[in-house]
Amino acid sequence: MPITKEHLRLAIDRYENEFVDPEISGITRSFYLQVIYILILVICFALANMNPSWNSVLGTLGLGGLSLKASSKTISDAWEKFRKDRRTMMMSMTDLRVRLDLCSEDDESCLRDVESRIRQYLEEAKK
Repeated sequence: MPITKEHLRLAIDRYENEFVDPEISGITRSFYLQVIYILILVICFALANMNPSWNSVLGTLGLGGLSLKASSKTISDAWEKFRKDRRTMMMSMTDLRVRLDLCSEDDESCLRDVESRIRQYLEEAKK
């Protein structure tokens, strides 16, 4: 079966729907959960400073050693990971679509290059 731009578009769309979108969704969810966790820690820290009886509750939960500096570092790290991973996934989609747009329908070598790139991204996504 000859390679056509339409077949490659379908493959790119499937890669996006089955690998990229779920991965970006997972990255986003992970980031939001990290932020929520840090907000809970900050609220607990504020409550412990306002009401000394909370110190024993937080100590029992293992949150007694909360440091605002550690929380800000964790937020910063989570944000950087979110941005980097999301950008990488989006760039793979942009790369495939641009490569395909640059191919003419009868340029077999260009279409094969796009096909090999799709296969490469799929192999990386399986890992």
